[in-house]
Amino acid sequence: MKANLLKKMISAALAAVIMIPCIPSFGTEDDVYTLYVSPSGSDNAAGGENDPFGSIETACLKASKLVSEKNKPVDIVIKNGVYRLTSPVSIGAGSSGKDGVPVTIKAESKGGVVFTGAKKLPSDKFVKVTDKAVLNRMPAEAAGNVYMMKLSDAGITNYGSIERVERHKIQTPSSTLFIVDDKMMTLAEWPNKAFTSIKNVTSISGGYEFAIDEDRINRWTTATELYAYGNFNADWADETFKLKNLNVKNRSFQTTYTTVHGVSNGGQVRFINLLEELDIPGEWFLDRTNGTVYYYPFVSPAESDIELVITQKELFNLSGTENVVIDGLTFEGTCGPAVVIDNANKNTIQNCEFKNIGQQAVIIKNSRENLIDKNEMHDIGKGCVHISGGDRENLILGNNRITNNHMERFAVIGRRYCDAVQMRGIGDVLSHNRIHNSPHEAVDFSSPLNTIEYNDIYDVVEETGDAGAVYAGRSWTNGGNVIRYNFIHDCRKAEDSGRAAIYCDDYMTDVDMYGNIFANLNTGITLHSSMLCTVKNNLFIDIATSAAFLYNIDLRSDESVRQDTAKALEIYNNGTVRDKYKSTVYSKAVGLYDSYYKYYKPDSDIYNEYFPYLRDMTKNPYVLSPRDDVIENNAAYGGGRINITSGEAKKTGSFDNNYETDDAAPVVDAAHGNYNIADESKINEYFDFNAYDNFRLPKIEETGIIGEESAELKDFNLIAPVNGAENVQASDVVLCWEDTSGADKYRLIVARDEDFTDIVCDEVTNFTYKRFRNLKYGQMKYYWKVEAIASSYLYGDNNSRQNSNGIYTFTTAQREDVNKSELKEVIDTAAENISGSVEGDKPGELRIGSRDILKQQLYAANKVYDSENSSKKKVERTAQSLSEAITVFECSRNAEELNFGALAADTMNWNGNAKASGGGMAFESDGSGGYNGDLLKAHNVLSMTAEFSINDIGYTSVGLRSGNNSTTPWSTTEYIFLVKKDTVELQRFNGSNRFFFDKPNTMIKNGIPVQLKFGAVTEENGIRITVEVNGEEVFNYLDEDEFAVAKPGRFHVYNNSGAGVRLSAAK
Repeated sequence: MKANLLKKMISAALAAVIMIPCIPSFGTEDDVYTLYVSPSGSDNAAGGENDPFGSIETACLKASKLVSEKNKPVDIVIKNGVYRLTSPVSIGAGSSGKDGVPVTIKAESKGGVVFTGAKKLPSDKFVKVTDKAVLNRMPAEAAGNVYMMKLSDAGITNYGSIERVERHKIQTPSSTLFIVDDKMMTLAEWPNKAFTSIKNVTSISGGYEFAIDEDRINRWTTATELYAYGNFNADWADETFKLKNLNVKNRSFQTTYTTVHGVSNGGQVRFINLLEELDIPGEWFLDRTNGTVYYYPFVSPAESDIELVITQKELFNLSGTENVVIDGLTFEGTCGPAVVIDNANKNTIQNCEFKNIGQQAVIIKNSRENLIDKNEMHDIGKGCVHISGGDRENLILGNNRITNNHMERFAVIGRRYCDAVQMRGIGDVLSHNRIHNSPHEAVDFSSPLNTIEYNDIYDVVEETGDAGAVYAGRSWTNGGNVIRYNFIHDCRKAEDSGRAAIYCDDYMTDVDMYGNIFANLNTGITLHSSMLCTVKNNLFIDIATSAAFLYNIDLRSDESVRQDTAKALEIYNNGTVRDKYKSTVYSKAVGLYDSYYKYYKPDSDIYNEYFPYLRDMTKNPYVLSPRDDVIENNAAYGGGRINITSGEAKKTGSFDNNYETDDAAPVVDAAHGNYNIADESKINEYFDFNAYDNFRLPKIEETGIIGEESAELKDFNLIAPVNGAENVQASDVVLCWEDTSGADKYRLIVARDEDFTDIVCDEVTNFTYKRFRNLKYGQMKYYWKVEAIASSYLYGDNNSRQNSNGIYTFTTAQREDVNKSELKEVIDTAAENISGSVEGDKPGELRIGSRDILKQQLYAANKVYDSENSSKKKVERTAQSLSEAITVFECSRNAEELNFGALAADTMNWNGNAKASGGGMAFESDGSGGYNGDLLKAHNVLSMTAEFSINDIGYTSVGLRSGNNSTTPWSTTEYIFLVKKDTVELQRFNGSNRFFFDKPNTMIKNGIPVQLKFGAVTEENGIRITVEVNGEEVFNYLDEDEFAVAKPGRFHVYNNSGAGVRLSAAK
């Protein structure tokens, strides 16, 4: 099957090469008609060189007519200049060429023609900020360095907007852009370039509340439109929140909406759109209340070209167009995409440059046989090329080709799933591209019959685990893809096995991977419960973990997977699979069935010819197991092994003849990125040359852009702290510098002397910043410099370059700035709690001795507050410790019963799947719901009437002390009572520190109400968790260890696989 499929794909690829248009070569000028366009032209002109048209649209209509009448190609020459667009250039079906007779829109000289949606700002209108109210909002280090301009002085009254950036929402426009001297500036943020952790996450009505450890929040009380961006839960899911209700005392914020990705403690975020953090060169801020833009320049604004980008429209639109070539143009300056090709075939974009684009460079949709070739794409917000085309239902190939492009810095706004190339069409080809410098993936494909070959991919997946340079997943029907002869290298970050060169995720099926070279990576190929995938004739060099890693879904046990499979087969045999799979199969398998019934046509001859395994997929005895994978004839040098942990995979797959050694690979020059094999005879014996037609491991110079033999690192500068900065807070210094084309790592050197002998830091990093938290106070002077390093072989001996603006210095403050206001507030709160408290034996009263314990903590805190020598860390730790003591104090109350009816009546404070029903709350759909009001206290034992809906595989958990009741219990901190058909369970979740107890379920039946009491009450030696059903004790456990959930938290209900519960007042 694979061999036949491969032949079909090769034939399709060759057909695409033949059918893609190119610029014909003719013997005389008479063979090509030439028209001209100029900004000073007129659409009533004749279109000659001295009488040019004023618009491309008019020229294209004329050109198409000439093609039709004269059957000769037409060149439309765009005269050099900057073309500032107020609406897209629209090239429709009436502007087409013909096969072999194209209409070519070309620059008078390459790089000389710029199409932009940016508005030019008069640089002489920028003046230094002198308004004291504004200066008071800005950091002290910005004084005298920040300029401002009223946009009304440039006739601009539309200020654009801050747009939400979130995972998988890449075809949305970016926020307003600010461009200076051809570089995209950074919206004022903190931390600069870096991220900080969030904590104390709780759910609130319509959003979340979270806090940070930093007292930087004290500076933000005047912020008018504050946002946070980052990974609020998993590191592969980014999100943007607009914030409200900034609380300086708690260092907390509230979001104005929720997200499907959740928010959890430890999330990594940065805060953006803050005039209060306009503190380094290259940052800017737009005050939309009065239309004033503020900018911290590298050089005087009067010496710069400054532009503002507001438009969210594409620059060029080709709709219904055929045989049009766009050659040598520059596209920049839009918050949307640069070029959209829609329902347009056989068009070419070549030799163009795309930069400073907010969304994507090129979007191809519903189109076939287009070519994107030899373009430079860099500094793009959300990816370079998105392709969809062909006919999925009838398996008609799109034959779009993306070739010989250089793509770098293509995820500078959206930092997750903003791939260089997203392949959503059928039978498209990605070949001979150089792709590098991205926080996440390079290529994502989720469609069948594509080819990814001869690409040079490196320095990607910089910030995340659980991702691949090339990624696909979650479908049985996206088969027939080939990944071959690529060079994927130098993506080795922290020792994280979740970063792979190729990642076939969550049941991905039928991917053929051969002839690839993998070097200096965390993992070579990850097969996460894959099916019918082939890994053959690949070379792995210096892999940190596994050369190839094949494992069960979510690392579950073989027995667990067998149970999933048995359930799936049962519903198939019962004939209910089409209706029942969403509530019965493992959650991650739902998408498999969705796509299977959407795309697979059982009566389609072509589907059954291409994908014969689909016919019996849902009744296969290993339907939800990794199976029938082949990992053979691969060579792995310098570490990295073939790692197969799935028992089911071992039964059905083939894993023979792999050579694995810790010996160094016999390569030419690994130090300079030359991973060519010095003596091919040493590895050829391990490959199966008969497996593929004309198989030969490629030379690395045969990958990447054809004809590209060398590259040069560009100049780059240090940014911050500015040279000579004084009074820098030594406890939090972020050194940052510019990124430069080609560099995939940087060597940062910091010293206490200008000769760099007293070294503080000498470190190689993949990032363009480093944050220091422990430098010395006392007006200590520091010196620093940065060296850019390129791992690609293209840079040869010139693979490093020092920053261009020389050695920078900064001097720390004499003493640390210590803000004790938060500690004072906590001290006052503790004193109030002590004075107003009552100890005793009655329910709800404090346990005897609780006040004395808090008094001791209060005494210690007052000493720290009164001391002039208390450090910032000491003050922060004391405030934190006293806050925790107050929490313990409030939790140290005797158990007191609370009727659920009180919570149910507080209807405004419920979230998620909770719905008011008959005086109670119903939780009927899968997922989470919970109570966020203040009625439920830590010492309460909650009594309720509970009616559970129980099925064969589902469960419902009721939770107390939940740190986040909008996510799964295991993603937060919580005690849960969990009800299944046959068992009931008591569990604690606190990171990896959990406990689990279970009993047979003899007390709770489907649809029969019971009286349930559930409590998690603090006692002297721990947390007492109790569960009582109909007056009978089910669980009574004292959680005494250090991982007990001490904070009060929230009430939480979680349903899985069709289970549910109705809760109401206890009787």
